[in-house]
Amino acid sequence: MSCHINYNNIDRKKIIADSILIWGYKNYRKFSWRDNLTPYGILVAELLLRRTTATAVERLYKDFIINYPDLFSLSKANKSDLEYLLKSIGYNKLRACMITEVATDLINNYGGIPCNLEELMTIRNIGSYTAGAIISLGYGKRAVMVDSNVKRIIKRVFSSTLPEKPTDRNYLEICEKLLPSDNFIPFNFALLDFGALICRYNNPLHENCPIKDFCDYFKSISFRSTS
Repeated sequence: MSCHINYNNIDRKKIIADSILIWGYKNYRKFSWRDNLTPYGILVAELLLRRTTATAVERLYKDFIINYPDLFSLSKANKSDLEYLLKSIGYNKLRACMITEVATDLINNYGGIPCNLEELMTIRNIGSYTAGAIISLGYGKRAVMVDSNVKRIIKRVFSSTLPEKPTDRNYLEICEKLLPSDNFIPFNFALLDFGALICRYNNPLHENCPIKDFCDYFKSISFRSTS
């Protein structure tokens, strides 16, 4: 007699989360800012990563930290020197202005980098994703990190239950349920890397996907290909 396992929604989310975490342990990307997790290091990495690639930031990150080792030195940075250093990753003038504004606002408003999500998000150019990254990776506190890549994963995997145009709240609620109580740092890294390497914007690698059996998007395209 065959036994059909009917996973409920909570079980499904746990299986998905566990599968992504296991995949992550075997496939993490290596970046300098992941070697020594600090609030300042994560802040810098996230500001540098905007509108450019992780590979480009990797070439710059160590030199940046040597030149500006803390928030105070960054807030006092010479604009021309900073723009020159940022030239290799593009948008150097706009990026230099943004970075010094963030550093100055943090110093003036909080005397440093707060460990509170709401306080971080009062700073110009720090949104929910960057704030979540600082809290989770920098301070080691449980917090979700929902960027465009993570939204793409969530929208594909849970497409049958999400509204046609999901809100940020929809994404946050699902990510909160996926995020483990422990191992949330490796899970957040795994989710980011999974979006970059497997659940890509173009040509997702279905054959290498550990959660395809639980993915609404994969089921829909499989159905179309067989019908």
